[in-house]
Amino acid sequence: MTRIRISRSIGAVIVLFAVAGIAALIASNTAQGQPSTSNPTRPVEVVNLPSNPVPVAGTVAVSNLGNIPLPVRDVDSRARRPFQFATSCSTTTSGGCLASYGVPNDKRAVIEYVSADTFLGSSGAALRVAFTTQIGGNRVTHHLPLAEKLGGHASLGETVRLYSDPGTVITFFGERLGSSDGETIFFTISGYLADPE
Repeated sequence: MTRIRISRSIGAVIVLFAVAGIAALIASNTAQGQPSTSNPTRPVEVVNLPSNPVPVAGTVAVSNLGNIPLPVRDVDSRARRPFQFATSCSTTTSGGCLASYGVPNDKRAVIEYVSADTFLGSSGAALRVAFTTQIGGNRVTHHLPLAEKLGGHASLGETVRLYSDPGTVITFFGERLGSSDGETIFFTISGYLADPE
């Protein structure tokens, strides 16, 4: 009687181990996870709805294989509208002059290039030229260093990165320094109008 019980117990243990082994084999064949280091080219795809984005912590590296370029596009390009503006003002013997550009109410002006050009007249008086922009209620003046050229011609052209909020006014300013017959200053700005953040 004891032998029968022992042999049945051994048989039950063998059956139990066999069932556990089959379950482990099935689980290893159906499990999916990150690729092993021996096969790093196996893709991993994570899909979530926009309403439930995948949380990302730390640094994420993006790379491609071989000579296949990684596609990149400027997601802001549709929100940008190129613009350029030219104006002028004339100084007199009594002082300076003003001109202005109104930024549209629904766009922010991003200025990428500025220029100014003038003839200094017979007296060759020096000029101060500047323009103002406004961000967050703070208006600042940007001074432009005119360089005198041959024959009293003075000009400048500079690459810049300046901003002015929607609905603000960009003001151009010219002022003679010393006696003068009066000069006309030609201003230009160019860049793009962007959706405000």
